Amino acid sequence: TRKRAGAEGRSRRKGVAMIYFFGDVHGHFGHVLEIVTRDRPDGVVFLGDLQAQRPLEVELASILGLTDIWFIHGNHDTDTDADHDHLFGSKLAHRNLHGRVVEIAGVRVAGLGGVFRGRIWCPPQEHLFESPADFLQRCGKGNRWRGGLMLKHRSTIFPSDCAGLARQRADILVT
Repeated sequence: TRKRAGAEGRSRRKGVAMIYFFGDVHGHFGHVLEIVTRDRPDGVVFLGDLQAQRPLEVELASILGLTDIWFIHGNHDTDTDADHDHLFGSKLAHRNLHGRVVEIAGVRVAGLGGVFRGRIWCPPQEHLFESPADFLQRCGKGNRWRGGLMLKHRSTIFPSDCAGLARQRADILVT
């Protein structure tokens, strides 16, 4: 864990990790900035539907040195080009938890971002496509966005996402 200003905060003194989870902020980060500045948690995890109005690192600039920032994407994070680009094109894109496990203040957190879409897979039913690559092989070129998956399917959960995550161990799963 990188050294942060105020690392001796309340959670460190008690020896307990303090991780805050924020869901569905839909472009409204004011309350997050206020709470994180006040409490200085060890980590913050956004639970999808961030819909940042500017690149995520700009939205969160005032708290970047105070806590570790992580996120999973939600179904609305691929509603528009801007929603996608402000998250996946941001300097914090590498903080996406989707499909992996990271340690935040000694706690192993796994992420599964996105949404199940019936056109791909709706558990417990059999899936139509195993992976994004499988889907791309079968869809027409007119169904591609920027040379890859359609924008809306960039937030689709594929069976391969779940299978990859199932091989890892975590204390907390965010989805």
